[in-house]
Amino acid sequence: MDGSPQTFILGDRAPFSLSISHSQSIAMSCIYAEGFNLGCDIEYIEDRSEAFVADYFTKDELTMMQDSEPAQKNIVSNLIWSAKESALKTLREGLRLDTRSVSFICEKIDFSSEWFPIKIQVNNTSTLHGWARIGERFVQTIACEQPTSKPVRISTNHLS
Repeated sequence: MDGSPQTFILGDRAPFSLSISHSQSIAMSCIYAEGFNLGCDIEYIEDRSEAFVADYFTKDELTMMQDSEPAQKNIVSNLIWSAKESALKTLREGLRLDTRSVSFICEKIDFSSEWFPIKIQVNNTSTLHGWARIGERFVQTIACEQPTSKPVRISTNHLS
């Protein structure tokens, strides 16, 4: 066991992959077809210190933050962190792996609160595919070993 959530139905392994996350009083979970690992994360939008981002972000991610509008820096830093968490869950490593070994890639950050595509490069060798969403108070990300369709939300209770 690697610490990832395991789901069973009547004693048998469920035919899907599962990932869970929580922040503040909000939780999220994602399921996907059996045989493909996925990871999800939700983060409350808060200030991330310069020391935090220097320790955990790649040079390209630091540049992305520095190039952001001042009012969007907290959103971008939490989005990057969330994508890293999702990727590390997909890899079934969690924070045992150096967070700089995964790098957030996004052609355009969409601040419209709809899901938009992201990628996470792993050790400059492989790429995870995913989605991100920016709400008023939280960012959410999902990463998977293969490209997936846009997430379908089952419940929207208290999420913004």
